[in-house]
Amino acid sequence: MINLIDSIPYDIIINVIEPFTRSIQNNNLLKDIISFTKTINSIYHKYCINLYNIINPLNEDINKYEKTIIDKLAWYFLEIDLHCFIIQFEIYDGFLELIDFATILRLIHIADIHNIVENSEYIRTKGVVFKLWGFLSIDQRKQFMEIHDLF
Repeated sequence: MINLIDSIPYDIIINVIEPFTRSIQNNNLLKDIISFTKTINSIYHKYCINLYNIINPLNEDINKYEKTIIDKLAWYFLEIDLHCFIIQFEIYDGFLELIDFATILRLIHIADIHNIVENSEYIRTKGVVFKLWGFLSIDQRKQFMEIHDLF
């Protein structure tokens, strides 16, 4: 990040970036940013806890490898639920055209659990979750959390 800032001409930093940082931001935008940051981590942790409880109902110790798998799987389940929520409530017209059939199949069927742990595919999934969560309004996020009992 530092290298990127160093490559920006000084006059752009002084005349464009710096004044923007001091300008008053739209209140609705600020509320949306606050809602996003407070809720995204909260729902992810609740998905992890729900998976821990499903996989290990007796609350026995979970080893590090199992915890890693569960933590990554939570992103997949969260993405599936967000897609279903958006489709069910027809939040965005044409949403089904945005995701192809192969993506839906990939989300529904995770063929090899070792691929999730060994590669960084879940990072892409995490990015999709962040985008989908960002597309939702504050009220839609609350509705999603209510439906999935995440309060």
